[in-house]
Amino acid sequence: MEALKNTVISIIFSAVFLQTGFGHQVRASEEELITLETDISIIQYPPRLENVAQQIVRVYPAVRYELEQTLQLGVDFKPTILLMNDRRRFRDLVGNEFVVAIAVPQHDLMVIDYTRMIDNPFMLRTTLKHELSHLLLNHHIDNRLLPRWFDEGVAQWITGGMSELVNDPGWSVLERAVMRGNIMRFDELETFPSARAETMLAYQQSKSFIEYIAETYGSSALVDIIHQMRHDASVDRAFAMVLPHSLRQVEQNWGAHIQARVSWITYISRNIFQFIFLIAALLVIVAFIKKIIQRRRYHDDDDSEQLPANYS
Repeated sequence: MEALKNTVISIIFSAVFLQTGFGHQVRASEEELITLETDISIIQYPPRLENVAQQIVRVYPAVRYELEQTLQLGVDFKPTILLMNDRRRFRDLVGNEFVVAIAVPQHDLMVIDYTRMIDNPFMLRTTLKHELSHLLLNHHIDNRLLPRWFDEGVAQWITGGMSELVNDPGWSVLERAVMRGNIMRFDELETFPSARAETMLAYQQSKSFIEYIAETYGSSALVDIIHQMRHDASVDRAFAMVLPHSLRQVEQNWGAHIQARVSWITYISRNIFQFIFLIAALLVIVAFIKKIIQRRRYHDDDDSEQLPANYS
């Protein structure tokens, strides 16, 4: 499913760029896209997003520099940043209503649904960094050697845990999966599932695992793994070369780690307000039922008092 989606996206954008070229305008939603090109980026946007495009011109150099410093990899390509302000068209294009942006590494392209970011001025910068992480990893690592879970986990680690998902509930999906024993093996996550709950779990697992590696072995170890993969090592081989444990052993250690962190008490504490609301709702229901019973008893007593005396 994931491979098919990427193929469709590639065909769409290949057709667009072959017909128009990067330096020319393209048609989208009945209005011209404006192309703003700098020394390090190309931004394509509808006229009403002029201010957003200028904002990207200002923040992109710092985003690029921070990413290069973190991963010790050069952004030696000029990405195209396509802004969209039509949520339905974006959803139809990517075939997924749960994401706010996508990266298309074959074209050094990122597509951003700006309608999701209007209310959060900081989200655009983070999204740029997240999608550029994807482009950078795929630029330096053969995509046949780059599992989706590793790619997505690193991008979330880079951006402090932010994913591309809309309304990602954070740890809750992962916590439930741990308690139910539904954690997916990472060798099953070469591509991500399409169902919403499973997609969220795949994102959260990837994030949690990469963060565990950085916390346990150091961020430099994670960067070393990336550089080994850059030199054509498989992810299994890269882990074995950099860490004292195999990928499978690290995965088992991570599983034990999150199981120790997640318990019913932890789950309840993280969702305390939901439990309080549920208890309050139950108390209201109980009080309502008691009120109904009391009213019925009152009417029954009242009716019995009004009955005529039974003379014998």
